[in-house]
Amino acid sequence: MSNEVAGDYRLIWFQHLSKSAGTSIVELAMANDEKFYPQHSNGNPRNNDGTLIRFWDMDSYQLRKFVDECEHEGITFVATEWGAPDFSALASDPRVTLITCLRDPLERFMSNYYYGFYLGYTDCPSPESYANSEKTFWGTYTRSNYYCRIFSRCHHETKVIGLCQFELAKTNLAYFDYCVLISGKESFKHLKSAFGWKGDGTHANRTNLDAMTLSRHILTGKFHLLWRRFAYPKKPPGSEFVNHFSEKNVWDYKLMKEAQNHAAD
Repeated sequence: MSNEVAGDYRLIWFQHLSKSAGTSIVELAMANDEKFYPQHSNGNPRNNDGTLIRFWDMDSYQLRKFVDECEHEGITFVATEWGAPDFSALASDPRVTLITCLRDPLERFMSNYYYGFYLGYTDCPSPESYANSEKTFWGTYTRSNYYCRIFSRCHHETKVIGLCQFELAKTNLAYFDYCVLISGKESFKHLKSAFGWKGDGTHANRTNLDAMTLSRHILTGKFHLLWRRFAYPKKPPGSEFVNHFSEKNVWDYKLMKEAQNHAAD
C-alpha cells in the first residue's frame, strides 16, 4: 500500500533523537506500510556492505541525488539518528517532509542513562557520572545541550554549546514540517492525521525487566546486568542533580520552548 499524497511522491525524513520515542515513530511508520531503505537499522539507511550511510557528510547535491534514488525505488521513510544532515537542503526539496520528536531534556537524559546502564552500554553507576562521560562520535547523547548539538549539526564536536549554536539550531528546527512533543498517548495524532497512519506507535520499554529480557540475560550469561537492575533501581534524580542539569542544559530548554511554539503552529 502506498502512502503517497495525492499521487505525488513524498519522502518522510525523520530526525530521530535518542530516547525521545523515536523507535515508536519508526515502528508506527513500518506498521503503516511506509517503504524503508533496503538495508537499514531502525530506519537508518545502510550501504550494501552494511556500513551506515553518513548523510551528515553529504552536501546539498549529494542529498538531492539520494532523494532521487529514494523516489526511483519508492522509498517513503528515512531516519537519521547518529548525526544530522543539511536540514536546509532537505527542506528546499519539495519531495521531503521533515519530522522530529522531542521530550523534556532531563526525562530524555534519565531514560538514556538507565537504558545504557541496564543493557551494558555504559558502566557509569549514576546519572551524575554518566553526564558528558562519552567523548566519542557516537556519544553525543551523553553531552550537555544534546538537542542543540543535533540541530546545529555540532553532534560530532565536544565543545561547549552557546548562543551561536542555539540560534543555528532554532533556525534548523524551523525547517521541520512536524515537531512532535511527547505528552502522552495523543502525542502522534498530528503525524497520524497528516500521513493517514493508524495505531498507537507504542514501543516496549527495554529498561523494564520482562520475561524475554530475563531469559536473554540468563542464556547469554549476563548475570551482572540482572544484578544492576536490583542493585540500582530506577529512581527520580535528586534536586541537586536537577538543578545542575538545568544549568548545564539551558540552551536545550530554550530550544524546547521554540519546539513548543513550532508544534503549536
